[in-house]
Amino acid sequence: MNSLGDTLFGRALGRLADAIARHRWLFLWPQFFLFGLCVLYTVFHLQFDVSRDNLVGSDKKYHQNYLKFKKEFPTQDDLVTVVESENMDKNRQFVERLGAKLEAETNLFTDVFYKGDPTMMGSKALLFFPEKDLKELRVMLSDYIPFINKFTQATNMSSLFAMINYEFLHAKREANAENEAMVKAVPMLDRIVKEATSSLQRPGAPVSPAIYALFDAGNEAEQQIYITYDKGRVYLVTARAKTEELNGDAVDRLRTLVAQTEREVPGLNVGVTGEPVLEHDEMGQSQKDSMVASIVSLILCAAIFIYGYQETGRPLKATLCLIIGLGYTMGFTTLVVGHLNILTITFVPILIGLAIDFGVHLITRYEEELRLGRSEDAAMRKAIVYTGQGIFTGALTTAAAFGAMAFTNFKGIQEMGVICGGGMIVCFIPMMTLLPVLLYRGRQNAIDHEPRKIVAKPPAQVELRARIERIWLHRPITVIVITLFLTALSLTQFRKVFFDYDLLNMQSEGLPAVVFEKKLIDSASRTNDSGSRTNARSVLFAAVVADTPERAVELEKKLKKLPAVADVISMAPYIVEDASEKLKLIGEVKKEIAPIQFRPTDMAPVDLNKLSYTLYSTYGYMGAAAEAVKEDEAAAPLKPISLNFTNNSDNARVATAPAKEEPKLSDQLLTLRNSINDLRKQMLSMDPKVASEKLAAYQQALFDDVHETFQSLRDQDDSSRLQIKDLPPALYNRFIGKTHKYLLQVYPREDVWQRDKQEEFVKELRTVDPNVTGTPVQLYEYTTLLKDSYIQAAYYALAAIVIMVLIHFRSFASLLLALLPVAIGSIWMGGIMGFFNIPFNPANIMTLPLVIGIGVTNGIHILNRFAEDRDPGILAKSTGKAVFISGLNTIAGFGSLILAQHQGIRSLGYVMSTGVAMCMIASLTFLPAVLSLLSLRSGGAKKQPSGDNARSTLGREEPR
Repeated sequence: MNSLGDTLFGRALGRLADAIARHRWLFLWPQFFLFGLCVLYTVFHLQFDVSRDNLVGSDKKYHQNYLKFKKEFPTQDDLVTVVESENMDKNRQFVERLGAKLEAETNLFTDVFYKGDPTMMGSKALLFFPEKDLKELRVMLSDYIPFINKFTQATNMSSLFAMINYEFLHAKREANAENEAMVKAVPMLDRIVKEATSSLQRPGAPVSPAIYALFDAGNEAEQQIYITYDKGRVYLVTARAKTEELNGDAVDRLRTLVAQTEREVPGLNVGVTGEPVLEHDEMGQSQKDSMVASIVSLILCAAIFIYGYQETGRPLKATLCLIIGLGYTMGFTTLVVGHLNILTITFVPILIGLAIDFGVHLITRYEEELRLGRSEDAAMRKAIVYTGQGIFTGALTTAAAFGAMAFTNFKGIQEMGVICGGGMIVCFIPMMTLLPVLLYRGRQNAIDHEPRKIVAKPPAQVELRARIERIWLHRPITVIVITLFLTALSLTQFRKVFFDYDLLNMQSEGLPAVVFEKKLIDSASRTNDSGSRTNARSVLFAAVVADTPERAVELEKKLKKLPAVADVISMAPYIVEDASEKLKLIGEVKKEIAPIQFRPTDMAPVDLNKLSYTLYSTYGYMGAAAEAVKEDEAAAPLKPISLNFTNNSDNARVATAPAKEEPKLSDQLLTLRNSINDLRKQMLSMDPKVASEKLAAYQQALFDDVHETFQSLRDQDDSSRLQIKDLPPALYNRFIGKTHKYLLQVYPREDVWQRDKQEEFVKELRTVDPNVTGTPVQLYEYTTLLKDSYIQAAYYALAAIVIMVLIHFRSFASLLLALLPVAIGSIWMGGIMGFFNIPFNPANIMTLPLVIGIGVTNGIHILNRFAEDRDPGILAKSTGKAVFISGLNTIAGFGSLILAQHQGIRSLGYVMSTGVAMCMIASLTFLPAVLSLLSLRSGGAKKQPSGDNARSTLGREEPR
């Protein structure tokens, strides 16, 4: 049997060592040049892919369904702004202002949707209203016609309230249509005045009160117009990026616009969520976390190296070679894959902790040979030939653990395997070529050759390590028993280890996009006053596609019967319904308002003195009217009047609250009187120019809104039922495909981020449509495939490593010994996870194949040295020191991920650093104890000299 130096690979490494010694510059400058090229190539060509959908290969049927869906409906997912407060008017102010800003930025945003009034819904808007609402609209307009006719003559607030003053001055104390209309107008006037005061107090362009809410002066109408949840506590604004490439820019710009609007309307709880936002934030946080982890990992590894060797030169040279290798890896990644995703973004800190081990082992052996008196060339040749084989095999086994991922069915995992597996081999190159060149230079070489260094008595640190190691070498049975006991104890904790499928639990704690997504989910779980569940919902929905509207209506009926379904939104019912009665009502509404013609809005600045005088008169009339009304109320109390509205907006349907007793007319008049007083105080206490301009902008918005709304009602098409071409763009783009297929958005009743609810929802939907797709389906299949792929990768990695280790040692006994620390360390890791309730998740499940590849490397180095020296004492030698230091470096590399804000990346740091530590402990204690016991049982094999006469097999005597 040839010695390690006489093997084919050993001879090849020997020739490499000779070439490095003779042509040092050939291995130096070209590598720095190549490093620069790789960095430049990476900077200009590497992309970041934030889409979770792109992590899955297109060969899966469910993903093919999703790709077909995206091809039919190519628009982007919604960016959702959630506005929350108890003040509905402030909520409305916010969404109106933000909506106007989004509509103005057509370069980034499209399909902006936040309310469903006729001016936004087009010429067929009233066909979206239930018949009951259309009847109430007709009655309401009929009641208000006398007042509206007066309103048509007003061009600004001064003329409006002058008209009000005239009506109150000449009103007779009798019941008639004009008086009744004026009474109903009092709450509307109060709101107009309050909104005017608010416009003076807030920066930014003022918005008009919602006209239907003006007529009703109640919350129900406002909930009908806007997208509201939880009885108006939550308002939504939805928009979409124009293209997928603009998602990131759209998210950033939306947040800027939200911040601007928050300064205009303060005191609200506002956040941005939606799938694009979650993906954008996840990738952004991952980039930050990976950058921090990379820097911390590099510093920690260098510090451990320096402290462990009590010198700076050689560790820093190894760190430089590591950086060169990382540069090569970046270039390799850009060339082969072209992008990084949420999984592969962490490869840099991982490779730092792993690839630095190459330098640790090479430097440790080189230093040992120098201190034994060998020349620099001889010491380097010995280190490269003997330790280099272990380094290369360790690199291959770790690369195989990563490479096994490339054979899974999950595209994101495949890319992780290619990048990290290739990175291990790429980083091996500068460590075995550039580092030897750098090690030839330096003052430390001369220090290691000093006579005081070459002594029989080992240094104090070596002696300390030897004394520690003798604890388990002299008591191998005790060590084995303790190890087996701890292993059995760990196995008892395995039942507590589970897999957490919830991707929200991987996001950063307190991430606003997650917080507001959960708010929407929580609002869906609340019940209303009648005890029934509200229809608020998550931003997630499943997608069912129908070829015809009739088929869509049929599917909608079936889907709504499923227990897991909360709601189904589709345009198909409006397309196929019998709209004859609605068209008749719309014609009556148009006939009612046909004579109404408004005078043009006054565009001039407000005359503050004139408005103040007019309002002062109104103030007096309201006081006098209130006193007169009190007398009538005392004599004959008024019967409360209530209007009941049913919400039918696109994105929310709010249950109608029971009718409430309205305030007395006298109280309404006094409230208007106080509001007028507040407005006069506010506008007279401000800079006159600013107050005039702000009030002018407000009254222009108010009158334009009224004019546009009535014009929109006059323009309603009552000639035919709704057709898909009549849908407004915001709805058409959402619900009608490129080939005129119909989308049904199916919303879950429960939180489908949770695995059990997700599985129930998907399985129920597939009973109606086996090809159902959408985010809940993607999440369900995505997490399942990811988990199964990593388990599959672990099996592949184990198989590949078994083959390589067997080839390296050519001994089944050596194979079992090399795998022992991995098995023991992995079981201990699982026990610790169970004890501390740390679950596996889609991020840290990567641990399974990696622990196998990393853990077996320690066994390879220890068995290599045992084959060379036939001595189970490892820790006192350079190999044991190198295993310990490299283990600490690997722990530091993965441990740096613990600093991450992203909970998935942080959990990967916890689990991997624990697994590596357990494997290292088992390698340095349990494996030497087993080797010591085997040596004793074989009769105490005589220690062989190190060097070319050492054997590469275990337990065999050198042939005579």
